[in-house]
Amino acid sequence: RASTPKVARSTSQTPTTTRAVGVWEVDLATFGVDARSELTLTWQRGRSIQQQTLHLLAQTHRDDLKNQQTTYVLGAHNDPGTTDQFTYQRPVGLVEALGESLHQVGADMTLIATGVRKMAQGALPMSSMGGPIMLFVIAEHSAKQGMMQFSHTLAMVSVNLGMLNLLPVPMLDGGHLLFFLIEAITRRPPSIKMREYANALGLALVLGLMVMVFKNDLGRFIFN
Repeated sequence: RASTPKVARSTSQTPTTTRAVGVWEVDLATFGVDARSELTLTWQRGRSIQQQTLHLLAQTHRDDLKNQQTTYVLGAHNDPGTTDQFTYQRPVGLVEALGESLHQVGADMTLIATGVRKMAQGALPMSSMGGPIMLFVIAEHSAKQGMMQFSHTLAMVSVNLGMLNLLPVPMLDGGHLLFFLIEAITRRPPSIKMREYANALGLALVLGLMVMVFKNDLGRFIFN
């Protein structure tokens, strides 16, 4: 059962990390626990405290977007309805709803920035990017989960496009802001020749990105 608190402890060479876990469907990485290391699971059954050392099983599969994922599983699951015990709804006012919305947008922006950083570092493959076909698939899956999830998906896509548009790449709004910054620092606008070269480079980058995401979509959803 997952209705009682449990503790996952990593016993690898890194400093020991101990975290309480309320339900089984939890990403241990969010708690700073390395799922590939030896774990110690502690749980309570009645008045008895029990403990077991274990290793999680690595399973490779494809998610709904056809991306190959590796997950580490324990082999346990919640009793039916357990997750519902940790979920509740309550009405909120306009001010609180606005605050929660801003908080969610900030969390989405952090998630997107983390993904871009991991791509730049090579930790996240470029093949994980998608184009229009992936957007349709994401919209379909989110719509099946209800209007709330569908609305959040639309907001996530809007935030994603907005952040990409602000990248300092010529042809995008971020490129224009970069030119304004250069003009503010040098006290003179960039030369026309420089802008022409920069716009050509920006256009090449944007077209290359479009070709790549279309190729990923075709390989993932059509020819896979």
